[in-house]
Amino acid sequence: MYVTTNERLSGFGQVPAPVRVPCPPPSCTPVGPFLPSRHGFNFVNSFTTTIPLPRPLPPISPSYGLCGGMASAALDYFLSCIPIPSTATVPVTGTTLFNYLFRRLLDSLGSPTFFMVPKFLIDGVQELTLPEFSATTASLSAGRPVVLGLVYVGPGAANIWENHQVLAYGTTRVSPTVTDIKVYEPNYPRADDAVIRCEVLGTRVRCVERVPSRGVTKRVRGFFRMPYTRAIPPCLP
Repeated sequence: MYVTTNERLSGFGQVPAPVRVPCPPPSCTPVGPFLPSRHGFNFVNSFTTTIPLPRPLPPISPSYGLCGGMASAALDYFLSCIPIPSTATVPVTGTTLFNYLFRRLLDSLGSPTFFMVPKFLIDGVQELTLPEFSATTASLSAGRPVVLGLVYVGPGAANIWENHQVLAYGTTRVSPTVTDIKVYEPNYPRADDAVIRCEVLGTRVRCVERVPSRGVTKRVRGFFRMPYTRAIPPCLP
């Protein structure tokens, strides 16, 4: 498959000519750091239908969406050097992009056994987040983005889908004990200021999600790394 780009020709009076570029490219080295406004999806994580999942998982209601699929797919596009689809419209059920996001969501949850789901239900998550924080910041320092599962609600919550997934792509040290983890937040497209602010308190980590441009501040009970293996995403306009 090919995608078409414009290339400006040299010489007086010449205009941009269409150039066909193979997709996916035969070789790939991502250029520059990941940035949500450039490499994230342009639509919000809010779908119009209930999304059934294999048993015993409960279905995902429209208010929750496909955050894990969007986080993994955004990284797929970045690492594959394929331009992310430009649409700002939430993909309709059954379309190529929807199906890809749905498959990547299942992958992020550990399909086919979904071994990652119980992690959203464990207690003592602040203590368990400390080694996850250390491993995440080490990966980010080495230039390796990480898909994170964010635990918002306690283990007794009625719906595990009240939790979330994001893509971490960098860090900023705020103080000796406070670090901002920069994230692509599928709920807030094009928000380059989205971070998970983490404060290390002995054996625990206290976390807050902050998106200043959207007026968002939300407590995060803890987080952990989600499984990720790169896949080749569809070439779409």
